[in-house]
Amino acid sequence: RPLRPCLLGPPPKRRRAMGDGACDVRVEEVLACSFDRWYRTFRDVTFQSAVIPLPEDFVKYLLTDGIRLPGQTDDADAGSDSSGWGDGGSDSGDEAGAPDEACLREVADAAAHSIKELGGEVLPKLNWSAPKDAKWVFGTLKCQSAQDVLTLLKSSDFVAHDLCHSFDDCVDRSSSGATGPEPFCLVLREWRSINEANEFRCFVRDRQLRAVSQRHTSACFPHLVEPEFQEALLQKLAEFFSQRVAVGFALERYAFDILVGKPPNFKMRLVDFSPWAPSTDPLLFEWEDLRALQPMAAGAAPEFRCVLREGEGRARVENYHSLPLEVAELGVRSPEEMEELCRKAEANLRG
Repeated sequence: RPLRPCLLGPPPKRRRAMGDGACDVRVEEVLACSFDRWYRTFRDVTFQSAVIPLPEDFVKYLLTDGIRLPGQTDDADAGSDSSGWGDGGSDSGDEAGAPDEACLREVADAAAHSIKELGGEVLPKLNWSAPKDAKWVFGTLKCQSAQDVLTLLKSSDFVAHDLCHSFDDCVDRSSSGATGPEPFCLVLREWRSINEANEFRCFVRDRQLRAVSQRHTSACFPHLVEPEFQEALLQKLAEFFSQRVAVGFALERYAFDILVGKPPNFKMRLVDFSPWAPSTDPLLFEWEDLRALQPMAAGAAPEFRCVLREGEGRARVENYHSLPLEVAELGVRSPEEMEELCRKAEANLRG
């Protein structure tokens, strides 16, 4: 049985703020934001990545209970440390539901090869989502082996959402007959240590860049508040949008994340695309705010929002999925308490 996610308090309301019939996102809009759909077009302005199509059997493996890695025997699985978090049983011995070893090995080998090609360290994700909510497993999303990648994918609610609920908000989900992308993909992105102060989410409607939000909303970055910086940043963002993004991305409305270099050049690196849909976090906006923004006159700057003062930030969505329920039931509420629990468990094992 896998670790069950623990919600540490109510999830941010803004992720559901597009209800009451206001959302009319369509399947094709969601598919257009799938990484494999846009990467080739924008590969010169984004991070080097590898895209590995996933066999249907591997997708089923990601949805099965437990974390069984390629080459791991039933005996090893039953005796591993992870079994201590279950209910005393082991699902790995169920032959009917056991993953196909050849399929696992095929994907693991492809991942290992890609990790090497990308410099030995990668960030994993599926078509849309990275396993940010599973960061607690290793304390980082940086993976150096196929085993690291599979462990994070199997531990993530965000990944499960990609697999099972990617079209839940689509008004044409039933009529389209679509149940998921063809195929699901494992994406391995070259690892880069980024400055969170320099990442932004841009919102596009009617092919106009209408709004920009600080991407990491849990902290105040003083330079973002400076009017001179904002003016220069928005000018560079508008140029990048019109010259590179708008001409290469066909949708009328969407969001995209971008990493911005130091002034005065503000070198741009495209990070990701997201649909104009409730599953996309509007960050420092509400979806009602974004829908209410009026068409812009030529040359007008998009609305910009950042955290103005310390203590006014908003918690990250992944923080609400950051610990397994079994751990929380032991009174653990922070990474430090998690480390202390692990130290005590290791001491007990050593006797």
